[in-house]
Amino acid sequence: MQKFWRAVVAEVKDFPATMLLCTIYVGLFLLMAVSQGRLDAGQGALSFFGLSIDTLVDFGAVDGRLVMQDGQWWRLITATFLHGSLVHVVLNTLALYQLGRIIEDWYGGSTVIMLHLLFGLAGSLISLWLHRMMPGRIVQVGGSGAIFGYCAFLLVATYFDDHEDSPALFKSLAFALVVGFAMGHLLGADNAAHFGGALAGAIVGTVDYIFKRDFMSRLVARLLGIVSLGVIVVSFGFGGRVYADQLIAREKIRVQREKQMAQREEDYHLARARGLLMRIYSYTYYALRRQDVPVLDHREQRAELLDEIASHLHDPDTVEYLHRIAKHLQITSDEDFRSKSNIEGLMKLFKEGPHGMSPEAPDEGSEPVEDSSFEKQESQRSQEQVIPSSVPAAP
Repeated sequence: MQKFWRAVVAEVKDFPATMLLCTIYVGLFLLMAVSQGRLDAGQGALSFFGLSIDTLVDFGAVDGRLVMQDGQWWRLITATFLHGSLVHVVLNTLALYQLGRIIEDWYGGSTVIMLHLLFGLAGSLISLWLHRMMPGRIVQVGGSGAIFGYCAFLLVATYFDDHEDSPALFKSLAFALVVGFAMGHLLGADNAAHFGGALAGAIVGTVDYIFKRDFMSRLVARLLGIVSLGVIVVSFGFGGRVYADQLIAREKIRVQREKQMAQREEDYHLARARGLLMRIYSYTYYALRRQDVPVLDHREQRAELLDEIASHLHDPDTVEYLHRIAKHLQITSDEDFRSKSNIEGLMKLFKEGPHGMSPEAPDEGSEPVEDSSFEKQESQRSQEQVIPSSVPAAP
């Protein structure tokens, strides 16, 4: 393990720009995977094998509508550092590591960063232009455009180079380009971005040969590399601001939905309470007028159910109101329950209850009708104490 970390430190010292870009590739992918928070079959492992389109767009993928209509130009740059799956990021990181080390050895680290920005931007623009008329939503991510640009750039450089190793490297690069385009076609990858990056790489490589690499002098390349790094940072700054605004908007929507669900649950329990109170009031009303009315059946269960409902309400006046009624119902002695003081106490509570809870007095000619199925159902609910997780709106 110590040898491995020593080798990593050595690579960072020798090829800092290439290792920086590789770290950005892997770091952003891990950040997106954690942000998405998907789990594989409930086993607790994050799903790295397919990030959602929404996650990619949130982090800066190229979305034609957002770029063309909303002017989010920075996505053309940020998308070149994002990847949609574990296989995608592994393949591109390995290719970047191999090609970037060669360019950094020949031209310097500043050139590696500058060319990544240039080739990646060219790939994004070509892809956006070729896909502009296609129906549906087209989302593009990946550093493949920049990597194909590296490959084409080195292909041209080795073609004109007289070094003894150049012919072998030229053949390897040419084979890699052909295989890359073929695999892109078979796997349905964005060959438009690959073509745009490769075209830009070939053009820059040709210009480099024509000017005998003078325009790639260390000073100029370093300045351009610093500017390129600044452009990349600014692009991600724009993306971070938009992402933060989206998070705030989503949080507001989430809070609003939670409030709506809480209100619907409140209305549901209030509706149940009103139904119970209407039945209790009806029997109490006639118990006061006619002493021959039987004692309330299941009154203790009704009291428990009122207490249960009150535990899910938030208005303190309504909660206290239901508890006080339940207290009158929970008198175990039938004689005490039939007493005039208890019945008048219940009637007084009904008349003085919170707004919207006091039922109206029944018609003079009506009689209370016992619904045994209703009683059994309400008794069972009170004993089970089951509260639905998604409650319907109150009727």
